[in-house]
Amino acid sequence: RPGEDDVSAVVQDVLNAAKIQALTEDNRQLKAENDRLKGSALRLNLEGVRPMSAAPGGDADLRNEVVQLRGELSIARGHLEKERADVMEMEGRLRAASDRAEDLEREVEGKDEEVAHLTSQLRSMERVADAQGQGADTFEEVLAEEMATMRDAYEQKLVTLKSRLEREQLTFAKER
Repeated sequence: RPGEDDVSAVVQDVLNAAKIQALTEDNRQLKAENDRLKGSALRLNLEGVRPMSAAPGGDADLRNEVVQLRGELSIARGHLEKERADVMEMEGRLRAASDRAEDLEREVEGKDEEVAHLTSQLRSMERVADAQGQGADTFEEVLAEEMATMRDAYEQKLVTLKSRLEREQLTFAKER
């Protein structure tokens, strides 16, 4: 079951990342619409369009358009705030899932190191048992086997440390 939960968490993270991308695109579109509306208002001001209060007789079409644009701007702002909140929530979930994945990777590394250590101990015990039972192995042969076991354990530890270093470098690069 723990493996299924991890897979589900990864799938959920991928879905969340897709949602973040969609929300980011919606946010970009809303910003573009907001910029367009601001540009229209600026253009109207530059063209000498008088404010509604100065319009002779209260030009109804202009007044209706301004009311409509203000309503659209208000709606766009509401959408923008909602999208920002959704993005922040998704980023928080993604950070939590990433932290969980890192914790699981560290746990796996620890288990790998433990397995390598236990394998080394088992080989040592097997050699000692063989040496005691047969009496045929010389001290040099037993020592050579011990050194080989230690070298194997050391190489496994190097592989683990290299993978951890690469992950930390990636994490650091992402944070920049």
